[in-house]
Amino acid sequence: MLSNRTLFVLSGLAATAALLAVGPVNATALYHGAHVKISSPKKGAKVSSPVTVIATVDDFKLVAAGTPVAEDEGHLHFFIDVPASNVKAGAMIPLDSTARYLHLGKEPFDRRDITLTPGKHTITVVAANSGHQRLKDVKPYSVTFTVK
Repeated sequence: MLSNRTLFVLSGLAATAALLAVGPVNATALYHGAHVKISSPKKGAKVSSPVTVIATVDDFKLVAAGTPVAEDEGHLHFFIDVPASNVKAGAMIPLDSTARYLHLGKEPFDRRDITLTPGKHTITVVAANSGHQRLKDVKPYSVTFTVK
């Protein structure tokens, strides 16, 4: 018969295994050739605010945030005047700074109207799994444009 301590350790290991199985621990390995791009506005464009930013994806299914992590699917984030390098691959994308990190985890999954001040701005689209972890194998894409 196993001791209480052994049962406690085994239950902890089982719980950890369950989290690893459903959680976004190494989700970067789940994405095969996915690509993201911003189709609007175009690089160098002069636009009015609010700016409609539209992303396109290839080989990547856009799903709601919080759905179980699955191969080749997730959602997007727009980084507003923030480089993608601010969030390392595998790290959680902040959800509490919507002026810098705009979450697209609910419909429409590919676009948002963003109010921006006049001047030059850069928007970067960054792919995440449904648990908000930045994906390593999906290269971010940026456009710089001017708001009139």
